Amino acid sequence: MIDNLKSVLQPGGRRSAAVQPHVDFARHWGFDISPCNVARGNEKGRVENGVGYAKKNFLNGQNFLDFSAVNPAAELWLATINVRIHGETHQRPVDLFRQEQTALRPLNVMPYDIGRCKSQRASSQFRVELDSNHYSVPSMPASG
Repeated sequence: MIDNLKSVLQPGGRRSAAVQPHVDFARHWGFDISPCNVARGNEKGRVENGVGYAKKNFLNGQNFLDFSAVNPAAELWLATINVRIHGETHQRPVDLFRQEQTALRPLNVMPYDIGRCKSQRASSQFRVELDSNHYSVPSMPASG
């Protein structure tokens, strides 16, 4: 589930389709893009509630000196909370995960290639344009 982002979705309709680069990315990693309807923030509450829960119950009051300390603390916190009975499902998340784990598929072993090849001449200011952005290039290759 994603927010209704203009950078990801084509304009129009209640349920807009994703633009092609995002469709390719999702297909490569094996997931579906499911956008929320416009002006329906309640549709993404389940995802955002998890973020809020982690902020209030894990990060609140923590003072990590560096990022490497976050993972061990998070693993300990998850080991503690995942064995508690969940208020909505009335089951332990660790047990639910074991049931769902058999349905999980492995990730694609090939990395997603975001590279593109494009030939173009540099401007007189030694710049090339890509996706409305201008990038400077060294003067030697640009003049040759």
